[in-house]
Amino acid sequence: RRSSDLTSSTVGMALSDLDGALVRTNRALANILEYGPSELAGKRLDDLFHPDEADYLWLRYRALLDEHPSPFRDRSKLQRKDGDEALVYLSGSVLRHPDGTPRHYVTTVEDVSDRHLLEGRLRFQATHDALTGLANRQRFIGRLEEVLRGKNAVDDLTLFHIDLDGFSAVNNG
Repeated sequence: RRSSDLTSSTVGMALSDLDGALVRTNRALANILEYGPSELAGKRLDDLFHPDEADYLWLRYRALLDEHPSPFRDRSKLQRKDGDEALVYLSGSVLRHPDGTPRHYVTTVEDVSDRHLLEGRLRFQATHDALTGLANRQRFIGRLEEVLRGKNAVDDLTLFHIDLDGFSAVNNG
């Protein structure tokens, strides 16, 4: 039953030994990283880590070997087969023998690449004019408040207001 849970899950899953060699993966992980069904065989966890985050992730995995570890769940980057990055929620835990000895790492991967792109697009749309792509009034007021009261407050400020005759007719058109 356990193996069917692993293979039918929509969340990417991997079982690896303590040296990082992948022992078992599921189809969802291969899909997230754009590998064929059997191409993850023989790979290691660090083959999947994005180079910017490999050292940090190995520290997180090694900490799982402590006497009283806490599983982790981090927003992270993995590297797809073609070298592109996949933004994911990566969870790691350790599977122990009944005597308490660590045996395997268990990794789950939830792809949030599309969600991240959508969030960025929505943030941009909320603060920029749809027609021109220029910062809108909300962004202007936010930036002005930052300059006047924020952590980067300045003592001197010069503000120019330029009015173009008839521009609203062009903009509204």
